[in-house]
Amino acid sequence: MDYFISVHNFFDESASLLVVHTPDLLDALVVGLLESFKTLLQLDELVRKEFVFLGIQSVEVLCLGLLILELS
Repeated sequence: MDYFISVHNFFDESASLLVVHTPDLLDALVVGLLESFKTLLQLDELVRKEFVFLGIQSVEVLCLGLLILELS
C-alpha cells in the first residue's frame, strides 16, 4: 500500500511541475513565432519598396519612349 501512495504522490508532483512550467514553454514558443512573423513582415516591407521603385522607373522609361515617338 505504501508503494502505491508513493507512486501516486510522484505522479501528482510531476503533474504539478508540468502545470507550473508548461506556460513558460508555451510563452517562449509564441514569442518566437511572433518574432519570426515580425521578421517576415519587415522583409515584405523591404521587397515592397523595391517593387514600387522598379514600377516607377518602368513608368518613367515608358513615358520617355512615348515622348520620343511623338517627337519623331
